[in-house]
Amino acid sequence: MTFEHLFPRMATRRHRSPGPSWGASPEKPLSHRDLARIDIHRPRPTRQLQKVMLASSSVALSGLLAACGATSPSSTSATSATKAPLAAKPPKPGTDLNAQTTTSTCYSGATKIVFWSWVPGIYRPINLFNETHPKVCVDWVNTAAYAGQKEYVKLEAAFKADSGVPDVVQITQGHLSDLILTKHLLNLVPYGADKIKNAYVPWVWKIVSPFSNHDVYSIPQDSGPMGLLYNTSLFKKYGLAIPRTWAQFASEAAVVHKAHPGVYLANIQQLTEIQLFWWQTGAFPVKWQGSANLTLNYDQPAAVKAADYWQKLWSAGDLANLSGTAETTALTRGDVLSALAPAWYPDVYTTPGKTTGEWSIALLPQWTAGAKDNVNDGGSTDAVTTNTKHPKQAAEFAIWLNSTKASWNLMVKPPILLFPTVKSVLAESSFADQKIPLTGSEQLEKVYGSIANTVKTDWQWSPVQQYTDTVITDDVDLVVEHKMTFAGLVQNVQKQSVAYAKSEGFTVHT
Repeated sequence: MTFEHLFPRMATRRHRSPGPSWGASPEKPLSHRDLARIDIHRPRPTRQLQKVMLASSSVALSGLLAACGATSPSSTSATSATKAPLAAKPPKPGTDLNAQTTTSTCYSGATKIVFWSWVPGIYRPINLFNETHPKVCVDWVNTAAYAGQKEYVKLEAAFKADSGVPDVVQITQGHLSDLILTKHLLNLVPYGADKIKNAYVPWVWKIVSPFSNHDVYSIPQDSGPMGLLYNTSLFKKYGLAIPRTWAQFASEAAVVHKAHPGVYLANIQQLTEIQLFWWQTGAFPVKWQGSANLTLNYDQPAAVKAADYWQKLWSAGDLANLSGTAETTALTRGDVLSALAPAWYPDVYTTPGKTTGEWSIALLPQWTAGAKDNVNDGGSTDAVTTNTKHPKQAAEFAIWLNSTKASWNLMVKPPILLFPTVKSVLAESSFADQKIPLTGSEQLEKVYGSIANTVKTDWQWSPVQQYTDTVITDDVDLVVEHKMTFAGLVQNVQKQSVAYAKSEGFTVHT
């Protein structure tokens, strides 16, 4: 049975778009925090607009649902691939790794492929690739100025026009399901992507290969195990202990704000984090294996309990309400004492000021004392689009960029500083022992490594995740305005997501 038979209403749908960026400008590229969290954290189109955007899409997924076999363009034969992270190869003398116009490091006559990415400093490994691969020329398009919704709208327009589509494109983990459904991503198994599976953390690999070992639709790049970033000096000043449970967190939030009305332990704008209501509580709401059957359970008791917890803090006035640069300013100034911080956050948050060197990372507070239930926030992959005329070269680059030691030697250091998903890189002392100005002498990657080892890995992203994210973001605005409770948000997310999934042709189970 074809995808069109299973999903008649989705047969004319194309790629959905995430929410818009916040605080971006061409002059000042977005940080990892802006970019990797953009899809669920900041203002996005209303549901009305989102429906219009989604209704104009077109989908064909018969290959996935009928038979998950590997296919490749008829004009291109399969090639052998890297089987494991490669040894580092230094560039030739004179190679300018800092050239932001990456075509300047290409050899004459090389086949050009276009790569869209918003990662700060990604030009460094690209230049090394160009220098060490004379037959391929990677032309980097910096999408920082139009990341988030703007990038996906731009990508959608390019797909629709069948013009200007990049050969390789950065895609966040939560957006892959949609692009797989729309058949815009090339299956990379014919180009050897399955051969590097064992190099990666298993749960991350499952995101790019969700249905079978015969399908790999992107190459994992980074991930974002989440911790609590806190100001050690101000915690000491206000007599606060590192909160080990959310109950302790609530108690300390109330105490510090009562004693110092202009000071808050945390910021409500971070509560668009779906991880806090669902992932960390173990209330995994989605079960989907690529068929017409989809299970959605957002209103589980554990999620409602978490919602009631945050509602109590908000109603008591114990949370700040800041977004964008106001949040960053408050953290730097000491008005907000902690932040929910994925692994990519501390380095890009670093701002010259009096609090530099005073921050530290701790495990997230737990719902149950003594537990170690941790979550991931953010993380990207690099996919090859089905529009590429050079699939062999595009796949070679995506695999090299994200699996080789030569590339990761650059990506784990500033100005990039990604948290790797390649197991051998995670194990290297040169990565784990790193220090950054924000956290002073602390080897924060070791802390994040311990967090990564306890991430609850059964999480799944929904094929209608973008619509669900829209509902969450819209409803958080209503909560902030005291027009809805967090418990009401959880119930509404379930109601709206189920209704929308049914309208898209899914058989929904609850």
